[in-house]
Amino acid sequence: MYANALQSNTKLSEEEIKKLLENGAKYANENGLNLGQGLAKNQAVDQDMILYVTIKQNGKNIMAPMLYLSKETIANNEIKSNLTGKTGVDINTQSFNSLLGGIASEGQININAGNEINLQSSNLNAQNINLSANNVNIDTVLGIDEKGSYNSIKKGEIKANNVVNIDSVNDLNIKNSDISTSANDSKIVLISQKGDVNIKNDYSKSSSFEQINTDSQKSNTTTSIDGVLSTNIKGANVGIVSNQDVNIIASNINADSKIDINANNVNIKDAHELSKTKTDGVYLKPVEISYESANLEASKSISSTLNSKGDININTNGNIAITGSTLQADKSANLNGENITIENGENKISSSSHSSTSSIAGYKQSSVNTDASLVSSSQIQSDNLNLNAQKNVSIKGGELNGGEIDIKADKVDFIAAQNKTHTESDSIAIEVFANANLELTGNGVALSYSFVQDKANANTTNSSNSITQGGVRSDLLGTAEAGLEFSKTEKISDELSHVSNTIKGSNININANNALDIGGANFEANKDINLRAGEIVSTKYEDTKTQSSTGFGLYIKERIEATSPIASAINQSAQNAAAKNENLGVNYGIVASQALANTANIFSNNLINTTSNQTLGFKFNQDKSQSSSENISKINAGGNLNLESTKGSIVLNGVEAKANSINIEAKDNVILNAAKSKNSSSSSSLEIAATNKQTAGYHAVDGGTMGEGIEGFASASYSKSNETQFTNANLNANNININTGKDFTLNGANVKASNDAILNVGGNLEVNSLADSLNSQKYSALLNASGTGGLSSNHLVTGSVSGTLGIGYAKTDKTTVTTQSGISAGNEINGHVNGNLNLQGGILNSDNQKGNLLVDGKVTNSEVSVYEKSDGATIRLSGGTNQSFGGVVDIDDHIDKTGSVNSAANININNNKNHGISTDTQNTTDTQDHSWAGGTINLNSSISKIKNGISKVTGSDSTSNQPSNQPSKSDGPYINESTQTTRL
Repeated sequence: MYANALQSNTKLSEEEIKKLLENGAKYANENGLNLGQGLAKNQAVDQDMILYVTIKQNGKNIMAPMLYLSKETIANNEIKSNLTGKTGVDINTQSFNSLLGGIASEGQININAGNEINLQSSNLNAQNINLSANNVNIDTVLGIDEKGSYNSIKKGEIKANNVVNIDSVNDLNIKNSDISTSANDSKIVLISQKGDVNIKNDYSKSSSFEQINTDSQKSNTTTSIDGVLSTNIKGANVGIVSNQDVNIIASNINADSKIDINANNVNIKDAHELSKTKTDGVYLKPVEISYESANLEASKSISSTLNSKGDININTNGNIAITGSTLQADKSANLNGENITIENGENKISSSSHSSTSSIAGYKQSSVNTDASLVSSSQIQSDNLNLNAQKNVSIKGGELNGGEIDIKADKVDFIAAQNKTHTESDSIAIEVFANANLELTGNGVALSYSFVQDKANANTTNSSNSITQGGVRSDLLGTAEAGLEFSKTEKISDELSHVSNTIKGSNININANNALDIGGANFEANKDINLRAGEIVSTKYEDTKTQSSTGFGLYIKERIEATSPIASAINQSAQNAAAKNENLGVNYGIVASQALANTANIFSNNLINTTSNQTLGFKFNQDKSQSSSENISKINAGGNLNLESTKGSIVLNGVEAKANSINIEAKDNVILNAAKSKNSSSSSSLEIAATNKQTAGYHAVDGGTMGEGIEGFASASYSKSNETQFTNANLNANNININTGKDFTLNGANVKASNDAILNVGGNLEVNSLADSLNSQKYSALLNASGTGGLSSNHLVTGSVSGTLGIGYAKTDKTTVTTQSGISAGNEINGHVNGNLNLQGGILNSDNQKGNLLVDGKVTNSEVSVYEKSDGATIRLSGGTNQSFGGVVDIDDHIDKTGSVNSAANININNNKNHGISTDTQNTTDTQDHSWAGGTINLNSSISKIKNGISKVTGSDSTSNQPSNQPSKSDGPYINESTQTTRL
């Protein structure tokens, strides 16, 4: 009977139960206990015993047997068995430890310890559970599971129908365990009277190995993961109380009704799952073999989550810090503290890879190392979201989403989070390559194959990628080349980008006693947005990217070229026609020079010429680039957007705002500034080559010709550019009202009201347009030396030495106003300026040309000067020991545009349309264009060949005009300096 009453899995014998009852009766007599009276909380006993204690069950008082265990029975304070009490289990001891044990009751479980309670992988199950001690520790034992992973052996679990109450004088630690209640009005209460409440995760360890062994692939992949084992707390109501700190790490709290947290400080943060993957393998194809290896290490943010179908209330005397975590309340989320910090978690990735491929077409290997840190946003979502701080609210990389959003603090900062990526790569290749091109009038086809790029291409060419190199090789008809190249390239890239906070709700209200910084956030409201602070600013965050590349190569190739002076004339004519279509003035001096040079070339050179070059060369290149761009803060309201500063200024940098109505009121200044982006780059190259060449062609005078020679070649180039661009700030609304105590300044900004704009400016009104700028420079140099010889059907072998010197430059200097600054209205612009009105390339525009601006001070305006200047030329001059000479002059389009962007106002100023400012707000740019088209002049000839050509045309005897040092036909060989052949 007693065994049935105790419902004990220890299977006590009748004698053991009898002994326990006798011990209880003896203890009651010695200590004056009445029938039904139990022991006091935490009262220890020297002997195991059973006392009948009066308890309530189903509204009635009944007598229930209660088992009390002595210190000796606890066996060094450790229970490894299961204990069940039908109506209740009361344990009162100095210390209580349970390892892999269980306690169950259809009534309640009360464990009171004077020192500590340690529950390890233990299960408690009852209607009500009460734990009380100086220190309470609840966790889960980890070990090797059936899959070979280091994991939870048996997760610690506390389950009750109605109440779980855990009260610790000092720290209350819950790790990788579950606590839950099931009744609709149930509650979980976690209390630390003098210490911290720590609810945190543990880590598992697992690994895997995969091997693939096929005819085409032999690879191994190993993976190891340090996984996050979360604590989970779930009930209708969850309350956490600490006089010190509450720390929730990678754990989950779910409530059907409410979550209440009260502490000195509350920290809710993420933990990181760590994974490592290593792969190596050999991959076989019919004509190539590849080896690949890769290492990937990742740290993934695993958030804490607080989820309530009702409310979430967090109240602190100190700080609230939320990192990489989620709070979601269906009704309201209320955070109250001295400081509130919400920031993102981080996902980190570090990877390295190496690959090499060998085939009949070459060999290549590459290595890439990447380190990245990526934003994992914190999220707070509620129908009503309230953040109240006595001092500061700081939000970085956060997402706030709700119906009504209210933020109150002394200072509020929205800070953009950062994504960072660093990449280093290097490659070595020995490859076969091939290219072929055919082109005329700037249009053609191109075929290419690259082993390194592992692709073959067929493309069309035009003026932007012409094989004539912009006209320097205007006589080139087509090329074909194939060769072998050894190359090495190193690249480094660093990229920083920002992730703005997202604040989204029905109504958004932010009130800061001092500073409000909105630079790192985007705001969106279905209804109104109200921003009120001592001063409002918007810090700009620059996205940056830097890249550098260094490479060199050694190559040997066979190249065949087809050239013709007739092709040169056709290409130059097409170039001139294209310039005319682009409305560039034709430079007739260049056209005349082209005509003379082409005539001389046709007389002096082969009408068609083919050259075969065998070249051994070295090349080097280095490129650097850097770019930056400021972020754009966006504010969108379906209703009104109200901004107010009570102590200072409102400074909006790179802000885009849209609303039905925008109302700005500043105690001091209102300043709207554009966002800026910058790009800079530099490039340098060097190439040195030696060539053995053979030529064959047909000459109008000499017939078929052949020649041979050697050539040394060196070229170098350097270029750099700098560019600055502005993106205007924008305020767009149906109606706009701006009131300032001091100045209203637009530096690259536009205020646009589809209806009315009303301005009341306590100081000066300034509207300034900003100019984009571009400056680029390029320089090149060429040195060539060659020795040639040849023969033809009418000539003997001869030879000469010649050289070529070339230089080139190109410069561009440009300023433009992409978007003018201004204030515009669909209907009227009205207002009062207490100071001066100054327009610098600025516009005051009313679509209806209505409105009046009263200005107490001076009215001034000025234009913004703009210009575009671009020049460049490449000059190559050659000469030889045989009186041959040549030259290529490639002149870039000469761009010379100057002008101004003027101010304009088509409204009344001081009740007068004649205010000295242009009223044409649609045509504000004046430009003077003195540009003309460039072109290419290509000449290659010799003195004797020109004379000989003229003689052939005029019919005169060339031998009679030969100089004394040149023999006649009958005297022997005659040297043709152009074709390097000798007439018999």
